[in-house]
Amino acid sequence: MHIFKWQNINVSNSVGLKILEKIRIYQVLKFCRGRILDIGCGYNNLIRNYTGEGIGIDVYPWEGVDIVVDNSSKLNMFHKEEFDTVCFVASLNHIPYRIDSLYEAYRILKKDGLLIITMIPSHIGKIWHFITEPFWGEGKKRKIQKGELGGLSHQMVLDMLKQCNFQLMKISQFQLGLNRIYLAKKGL
Repeated sequence: MHIFKWQNINVSNSVGLKILEKIRIYQVLKFCRGRILDIGCGYNNLIRNYTGEGIGIDVYPWEGVDIVVDNSSKLNMFHKEEFDTVCFVASLNHIPYRIDSLYEAYRILKKDGLLIITMIPSHIGKIWHFITEPFWGEGKKRKIQKGELGGLSHQMVLDMLKQCNFQLMKISQFQLGLNRIYLAKKGL
């Protein structure tokens, strides 16, 4: 059983979003091990609630982010095979250069390391972002980049993992099946 330290979840003033964020973090924390890197960490809620060592990076200076980077596919500040776990928690769809970022995650992940991705399907993401954007959406705080998507289809995630030489270990659904968690390891 994993023990969580549940820091305050910083998302917005919306109680619903805080609950969704907690559920997402709970699902990911069950699998995190060793030193972790959260790419596209937002408010850095995953790292703040992880009981081990971790770093959260993002391209936007959200409150709580550890390191602001220009590009998540160029993480030269980290050495090859430095992390036990690399996470993209509801963020891979917001990275226009997704494949390059996954290749970089592969480089910095240890040989026995774990990649964790959570993602909503693209059709659900489009609806979700359409409804929430006027009230508390990301576009109110930062400029949405060309190439960002509301979500990624299941097949898109599988294809990207394969292209970047990750071996899929497990897929499960949560939040009434609206979210998926993908667990993968480095291929040989």
